[in-house]
Amino acid sequence: MKRLFLYMLTGMSLMGVTSCSDFLDTVPHDALSPSTTWKTEDDAQKFLVGCYDGWADPTQLVYLDCGSDIGYNNFEWEEWKTIGNGSMSAAASVYDMYKFDIIRRCNTFLENIENIEFEDDAKKNDMIAQVR
Repeated sequence: MKRLFLYMLTGMSLMGVTSCSDFLDTVPHDALSPSTTWKTEDDAQKFLVGCYDGWADPTQLVYLDCGSDIGYNNFEWEEWKTIGNGSMSAAASVYDMYKFDIIRRCNTFLENIENIEFEDDAKKNDMIAQVR
């Protein structure tokens, strides 16, 4: 029992000594975050691409026609039929109709774009117009 306790104590001590490294403190280069993003024009361009991501969902391209007069969807549980025939109500729940996560990205872009100094204001205004 003493030997098991000694092994456990030694193992925990080694983990405690080796756990302090800068590896966990490094900033990832493949992900955008508010603390690392809004510094250069290139960062704004990357975030602008993120605003477009999600609007062109391949599963929705066909279904969007079902909400118009050129398409039809017979599946009652998907609620596209109610949009197509004009009987949509606030109680209906269409799959991913409003895409609030993409709207949030666009709002974040508009809030933070002013923090970046652009060489050309026309480029900045173009980015803002794309997001709006």
